[in-house]
Amino acid sequence: MNGDSFRDCFQFYNVAAIWSALNWLFHAGYEPKDVVGGSWGGVYCFLLAAIDSRVERIFSSFGCGGFVLPGIEKRNYWDFAIEHIGPDRFAAWCAAFDPILRMSDVGAEVYFETATNDKFFSLDMAMETWRRVRRQNFLSLAHNQDHRMGLNGLQPYRIQKLPSDSPVLAECRAASRKHLTWEVGSDTVLCWPLSPAEKALSRLVVSEQLPRHGNMSREWRTVEPMGGVAEAALFRIEPTHLDAGMLYYLDREVAVEGSPFKVATPVVGDTARSRALAGVVPALAHGRLLDAELETLLHAPVGDKMAPRIVADDRGWTLAFSGARRLRTMRFGVRPWLLPAGWSAVRLVLAGPTDDKTGRLHLILSTAYNTRAERAVGQRLSAVASVADGGKRIFHFRREAFAPFSLFDGRFGDGPPLGSMETVAGEFDAIGLADPEGGEPVEVSIVSIVVQ
Repeated sequence: MNGDSFRDCFQFYNVAAIWSALNWLFHAGYEPKDVVGGSWGGVYCFLLAAIDSRVERIFSSFGCGGFVLPGIEKRNYWDFAIEHIGPDRFAAWCAAFDPILRMSDVGAEVYFETATNDKFFSLDMAMETWRRVRRQNFLSLAHNQDHRMGLNGLQPYRIQKLPSDSPVLAECRAASRKHLTWEVGSDTVLCWPLSPAEKALSRLVVSEQLPRHGNMSREWRTVEPMGGVAEAALFRIEPTHLDAGMLYYLDREVAVEGSPFKVATPVVGDTARSRALAGVVPALAHGRLLDAELETLLHAPVGDKMAPRIVADDRGWTLAFSGARRLRTMRFGVRPWLLPAGWSAVRLVLAGPTDDKTGRLHLILSTAYNTRAERAVGQRLSAVASVADGGKRIFHFRREAFAPFSLFDGRFGDGPPLGSMETVAGEFDAIGLADPEGGEPVEVSIVSIVVQ
């Protein structure tokens, strides 16, 4: 907002323009009762349905509400912007544009899809929005994904082509409403009702992280059913820390002509201590945090895969930094308690040639990834000893050489205090490459990152 009125911000003009187009289409006889949108377009789907009862179905990707909710996890950018405009202007903006305050007016049927690690609309915001939807079609979640358009390919448009009473959509709705219960005193989650045929197409998606690191820094893994009673299935979730939050949801494929529809239940969870678990699974310390030769990029816990663009090729995972300042690619979801105790160095392996442009990049460690509390430390590649090994270059970053690193672009003031080596190095939950200065475009191919 540039002024004191919600009419001074771009969302007002966007909603007004889209609503005008919708009115014109109805007037011309097209009857556009279905509205599809992604990111802010997903937010506008909810708002249009709230102000125009002619909208019967909406299909939102990422865009949701929850900005107004106190204490809810939001991307650091939103928190800084909220502080910048002040409480009165923020309240006026939310009254106009936060869909969560308008959900009682949304009579349309809602299909919603998002990513577990979306940096713009957090998982907490997404789940709170979904809980308030009056007419739920079904939910779809993509694990270890960030803000990437075409999250499930053309799934929203394929669903839109089907009538609301389609048997396929009825099956999707039923799959999205399965029950999940973490059994007291055990490390298993029970899902029901689930037929034998459904079990074969279902898996539990699980993540573990301490609350202070936030839900944006979570690595998600899939768990196959281990059996169960009739019309149900058991999944072993194997917590490694009594006080870490275990979040999970059921992921299911529903067969349909072409590729199957991806369906999910809402995310739920608890801690091992709260479920009266006597102990946790002894876990070996893991130092290999990224391995482009063994992992599949699509489902790797790496964000955001778009800015800079990242692709898998024969060299590893190639990052294309455009030259814009402060772009970064992070391996998120590190569980600090599983890092090697007293680690002393980070080993970064790059493939292909490196030059002065590569040297301006920084290896950074951060804690509370993408939240208001995020702090970081970093080292410039050109300041670090490296050796050639065939077609690769190996960099060794000493722990004590990491220095405070600013993640803040200064748009909304001075920003938060900087991190320190002592506070971040032992508690980091994300690691990656950043281009704080920008300049000429540069490509770099990551092979691996290992904490030693």
